[in-house]
Amino acid sequence: MRTRLEAVGIAVAFAWLAFAPTQAEATILTAGCSNTNVSCSLAELAAGGSFTTNDQRYDDWRVLLSSSGIDLSKIDVIPLDDQPSNPGFRVVANDQLRGNTDQGLLDFDVTVTYVPGGASLSGVSVSLDDFDAVGSGGIDLQKEVFALDTVAGGRGTFLDAALVTADPAMGTFDLFDAVSFAPREAIVLGDNIALDSLDDTDVLRVFEQRVSQVPEPTSLGLLGLVLALAAGRRARRSRG
Repeated sequence: MRTRLEAVGIAVAFAWLAFAPTQAEATILTAGCSNTNVSCSLAELAAGGSFTTNDQRYDDWRVLLSSSGIDLSKIDVIPLDDQPSNPGFRVVANDQLRGNTDQGLLDFDVTVTYVPGGASLSGVSVSLDDFDAVGSGGIDLQKEVFALDTVAGGRGTFLDAALVTADPAMGTFDLFDAVSFAPREAIVLGDNIALDSLDDTDVLRVFEQRVSQVPEPTSLGLLGLVLALAAGRRARRSRG
């Protein structure tokens, strides 16, 4: 009877781990954006807008460099809440990032904070999702990760960097990269985007980035319960 109850316990615990969200229920809340709780333009964010997706707040957006032909109001930033412990945002450029002298460079920063508090943010990923890269210069997107300067705000200590690139001349198509670091409550992400060809043949339409979190204590506790029950069953079988 005890063995049967343990088997049921393991099954229930695994089902909870598989289907229960590891963080708060998925939700998106925007502030200072006309497309409420759906998306923001990069211009709205740079003017003081922000959004929260799941347990992460994205605010203090700073555009550090923008080519003269880029219209920030046409670049959409869409919060992502489809992965509870790995939210982020998708950037849809709407023909604003092209390989020419007027639209080829864009650098911006954003501060990401774990809203419940405590060190939880532990990794960053970036991907190129929709682009044309046929020119001689290619497309580079470097995602730099910094600790938050808690006194002055903005970039603190450099932590790591992820790099994606599409360069047909070099035969390089690295479309996904990820980095991890010791868990922190807040980080600053720096996007450095460069389309280096001198014509319109290179176009970056969509890219995506996510910030991962360590599992909640509840999920870790359930995992520990599963492992303990399984170990107990194996021990009794070996004695039998």
